[in-house]
Amino acid sequence: GYLKQLARFERVLAISNASRAELAGYWDWLRVPVQASLRVIPLGADGGGVPRAARGNLGDPVRALLMVGIVETRKNQDLMIDVCEQLWDSGLDFELHIVGRTNPHFGRPVVQRALKAARNRPGLRFHGALDDGAVETLRERCRAAVFPSIAEGNGLPLIEALWRGLPCVCSDIPALGENAAGGGCVVVPVNDNPAWAAAVHEILTNDSHFNLLRSQALARPLPTWDDTARAVLESFSG
Repeated sequence: GYLKQLARFERVLAISNASRAELAGYWDWLRVPVQASLRVIPLGADGGGVPRAARGNLGDPVRALLMVGIVETRKNQDLMIDVCEQLWDSGLDFELHIVGRTNPHFGRPVVQRALKAARNRPGLRFHGALDDGAVETLRERCRAAVFPSIAEGNGLPLIEALWRGLPCVCSDIPALGENAAGGGCVVVPVNDNPAWAAAVHEILTNDSHFNLLRSQALARPLPTWDDTARAVLESFSG
């Protein structure tokens, strides 16, 4: 019902081209009359007010991965734990940091899985919800951010990681692929466990690969929340 009502609005602002196409496709499938002007606005990468990273103020990260996002099935924390357990069993020494509030409806089984695995895996750290400062400390420590999601509207934590010069490994769903296209990212088929294991192993162990991705992350243009605000204001006048 909500999506049908949106078709009758004057303007609808989508948070990615993927979201725009999905909504337009749904309206077309429903055969509802569409009055709305449907536009895409950028979301800012500079969340928390931290400045853009520069090579001169980045240290040498340890072998650690950061996964930021609400804890629920669509974010795919289970796959990330599976992949990391395989790599730990192969002898690779590294850390996985999982950060995010728990979805009260869908997240509890994922939390239980993570806590159970953490009891047996010293490299697995389940933090739950953290404030911006604590997340920033982890970004400075970690070598890469990982986003194996099976569904996203935008994937904001990915561009926030890139803003701080943190390379990303993400699934090939449309919204994440859209944000990854500018560089600094490795795109992996969604739910492809062997491909994820290979991509994670490569970014943790290959310094040349890591340095190239970090250089791309630092060099690429990224939107700010000022850009978002301007886009919203412009949408009212056009």
